[in-house]
Amino acid sequence: MAGISAIEQANPGSPSQSVAASPVETELALGDLAHANTGGRLWVIAASVPLLFMISGLVIRYAAFHSVSAVPGFEAYARGLCRWDCAWYVDISEHGYERFPIPGQSNVGRWGFFPLYPMLVTTLRFAFPFSTILIATITSMACSYAACLVAWPLLEKNVRAYILYCAFLLSGPFSFHFTTFLTEPLFVLLTSCVFLALKRSNYLAAGVTCALLSATRLVGVLAVFAMVIQMFEQHRQQGGSAVSFPRWVLGRPDMLVAIFISPAGLFAYMLFCISLSGMGLRSCTSSARLGGLLAIRSFFYGTVSLLFRQKAGCPRRRNGARSQR
Repeated sequence: MAGISAIEQANPGSPSQSVAASPVETELALGDLAHANTGGRLWVIAASVPLLFMISGLVIRYAAFHSVSAVPGFEAYARGLCRWDCAWYVDISEHGYERFPIPGQSNVGRWGFFPLYPMLVTTLRFAFPFSTILIATITSMACSYAACLVAWPLLEKNVRAYILYCAFLLSGPFSFHFTTFLTEPLFVLLTSCVFLALKRSNYLAAGVTCALLSATRLVGVLAVFAMVIQMFEQHRQQGGSAVSFPRWVLGRPDMLVAIFISPAGLFAYMLFCISLSGMGLRSCTSSARLGGLLAIRSFFYGTVSLLFRQKAGCPRRRNGARSQR
């Protein structure tokens, strides 16, 4: 027996020692396999949940359209959903921007609608032989689905929150915004990509995505503030002070490049507007966005006035009362 033990110690690859170690190795292998299977199941959930809600939302909306429309077909459905700014984006994708206001539309032009999404639809229209609204509808649905996939790691793989997010985006009462030729699908997708890049501290990717975001909608340029806040938070986590933050950023070329390229899309569109009308961003936004800005100002002014009236104890006007001059 002593001789056998000596032989086993001298020969570590003997069958008896391999058999003794196999249960541990088997347990580790099964643990790795279970972990891989769990991760695989989660990604299957992440891919299937938005797909199911996208199909259910499409079925619900098409059933509602079919019940009131005499023209069947998916293209007729896509045209039926094309409302509000959708018609402007269709015109931009097919005809581009005009140098002068559209006849019969006062001083209204297409300049107030940013160009990235119409450019994307125009590019796809050259590749596929379908109508503009049909390509735009399919593209919007694809962008909304991709936005849900990007949101999966942002939600920390919380299945319940992910299901609620996908249900609201793809099958909720406002889901038609994300299935027609509007900028909401691309804007939500790019915004999610910015936050995912910041979550992974990939500032160059965040800067490039923010530049695309600023070419999608005017408020997209504001994502640069989220980027700077994330930089400041990382600096504080490393023990830095607020005073040393600018010097720390200056020592990071990737952060500087990300900050400077973030408004590139907006600046490019401003240069285009200058070459088109000579007035830059003023002509690009005044015609189509003036009403929205006035509405925001009126809402802000009304809210502040109401707060001050309540604080001062002023009586509130009844609904049916009218001011008399």
